[in-house]
Amino acid sequence: MGKFRVVLSVLLALAAFFAASFFIYHIVYLKKIIPGVYMGKVSLGGKTQEQAISALQFLRANDPEIAIKENSTNQIHKIKASDIALYYDTEDILKTAVAVGRSGNFIRDSIIKISLIFKKTLVEPTFFYNPDLLKDQIENIKNKFNSPSHNAYFYILNNDIAIEKEQTGKKLDDGKLKSLILKSFLSLNFPVIDAPMENFNPQIGIADLTPLQGQARSIVFSNPVLTYNKLNFYLKPEDILRALTPKSNGLVKLDFDNAVLEKNLAKITNQIDTKIRGAVVLDPKGIILEFRPITPGRTADSKLLAVMLSKALLAKEIEKEPIQIPVKEIPLLDDPKSYGIRELLGEGKSKFSGSISSRIHNIALASDNIKGALVAPSDTFSFNKSVGDIDAEHGFTSAYIISKGRTVLGEGGGVCQVSTTLFRAVLNSGLAVVSRTAHAYRVGYYEQDSPPGFDATIYQPTVDFKFKNDTEKYILIDTEVDEKNLAMSFKIYGTSDGRKVQITVPEISSQTSPPETAYEQTDTLMVGEKKQVDWSAWGAVVKFGRTVTLDNKILSDDKFSSIYRPWRAVYLVGTKEP
Repeated sequence: MGKFRVVLSVLLALAAFFAASFFIYHIVYLKKIIPGVYMGKVSLGGKTQEQAISALQFLRANDPEIAIKENSTNQIHKIKASDIALYYDTEDILKTAVAVGRSGNFIRDSIIKISLIFKKTLVEPTFFYNPDLLKDQIENIKNKFNSPSHNAYFYILNNDIAIEKEQTGKKLDDGKLKSLILKSFLSLNFPVIDAPMENFNPQIGIADLTPLQGQARSIVFSNPVLTYNKLNFYLKPEDILRALTPKSNGLVKLDFDNAVLEKNLAKITNQIDTKIRGAVVLDPKGIILEFRPITPGRTADSKLLAVMLSKALLAKEIEKEPIQIPVKEIPLLDDPKSYGIRELLGEGKSKFSGSISSRIHNIALASDNIKGALVAPSDTFSFNKSVGDIDAEHGFTSAYIISKGRTVLGEGGGVCQVSTTLFRAVLNSGLAVVSRTAHAYRVGYYEQDSPPGFDATIYQPTVDFKFKNDTEKYILIDTEVDEKNLAMSFKIYGTSDGRKVQITVPEISSQTSPPETAYEQTDTLMVGEKKQVDWSAWGAVVKFGRTVTLDNKILSDDKFSSIYRPWRAVYLVGTKEP
């Protein structure tokens, strides 16, 4: 009995000791990160939030660099975090670290805290990067590391079909390399990465294509005629050849990649496609007095047209008669009230003070191309498709655009002012955003009357702004450009279903000062002359949220992130002697 009491006393004493220790542990680390929490090699455990933020500053102060090596040639390509606009989100990392052992479940949290005494836990860093810049970097690596390798292929030479001989070589597995690069930035471990190269053995040789050369010639130079409503359209031989694909299934034969052919047909079908358009008559207070449908719409079926054309070309039927372009006509409804254009759903505004005349012209033209567009219920609106081809042939002039990491003169400069203003109108209307891309750097025009983060860039044909009409009625897009006061607005009309929109104040983090000004010599300017061709801008990560509710139920809870690169000012310095 005496031994039992002694054992019981010891156990109770130990239990009291552990309970007291655990209580003290909780008190000590009540406002600190639990010990054993690491981010990479940096210990965050035992630190207050302020101390942890200070410990994480190396993520922003440094510019981590990854080296990729091609082993057979010993070539090396280096990528810095800044090259792909990669920023570590220290605020989010801190939130994750603080949350360890604080789920609210006492038993689970206690087990985690005890386990961290014996082993550490790693918090994965959160980061943002620009996918387009990473894609460009990988493309540069491919151009550097790839050895010439390809199947034999046809090409046009002196208005005839020639054959390029096949070649064995090595190709970079860009998907695998992308994963390795991101994994390296995620682990904060930056060893030299062995470039994942694959041997390429041609499947189609010159001997396979030679018997098909005559057939390819007749197809490529067949000059097919596509017709709609007494209008004739023609496809260039280069566009046909681009989609003509030799395929090997034991026996090599000619076939078409209809997806490529459809893409090449877009310049033709875009000339046919038109959206239903309308207009509203407003009273002095902006209340709709009347909605007037103006023009019906039509849509060319480019997918079906590609199938029809490829079959006709392969069957040598193209010379018999023109191919009728399949077009779906969209007539106007008999009753204008059926469209449901009754009230203002939302508006977006922007200013563009300081714009040159060509930029103002492009803004007005792009806005006019969209003005009056009607979007049917459940349809997705494409900015690129609606505004049409942005080139000199369609009336656009040269103004400043962002291209290949520089601000340069290019056709259609200023059109992003229009896509940005439409993005703001869509946000305020509560409509579903399908596709939106921020600019590479902060553009002053878009912050004249707005905080950063509320912009949307486009770059044909790859970068588009799209949204969906997720209401039960049509919506009307109306535009207004004030060329005198250099301001514009988009108004979206329709039938309100009672949805409410809440947009958070944008969070601006990871602000980075612009790189040093660059001076580039040029013989286009006289000695002593200097001309600024690019302007500095601070880098930053900007995040904001939008919640759309209907009858107290959440329709969408969107998060928008913009990664802006720090941008250097660039001056041209003249070297031309008098």
